[in-house]
Amino acid sequence: MSTKEVTAIAIKFMSIWFMMHIILAAPSIVMMSSFDNYRDWEDYESLYLSVLVGAFILIGGGVSYILFRVSNSILKSIPESEEVSESFVSQKFLFQLLGVFFIVGALTSLLSHGITLFITPELHDYLYFAGYIFELIVGLYLLIRPEVWRLWLAKLRGRA
Repeated sequence: MSTKEVTAIAIKFMSIWFMMHIILAAPSIVMMSSFDNYRDWEDYESLYLSVLVGAFILIGGGVSYILFRVSNSILKSIPESEEVSESFVSQKFLFQLLGVFFIVGALTSLLSHGITLFITPELHDYLYFAGYIFELIVGLYLLIRPEVWRLWLAKLRGRA
């Protein structure tokens, strides 16, 4: 694998990581938006929060998409003959490494948010818990089935 391919894969990983943290940060917006002092806003609170979280996810998704497009343009500039079939750092290993990163990140926060969910269950606690479960599932899927991600990456590069 050439250095350009490693760079492009790293950009794709950063894009996945960024989108994961966009999803995990969405409950923070709900928690920070307190309408206790604004009596006139009580009727519009759910609409406002929906628009706010939607815009946050849309902008973050857009940045993640741009990172994917940059990675694809890097990969398209690599000629077919430059590819090396066997290398020390394989795509499978990199995907598994990313999966372990997501699993450890999810497990470190999942327990504390699970306990908080039983003590004082609020909306943002459920959203955090769901976000960390999502991160854990993606990490396990990356660790267990890296071939699927490798094939998906090859399709994105237009080489499958």
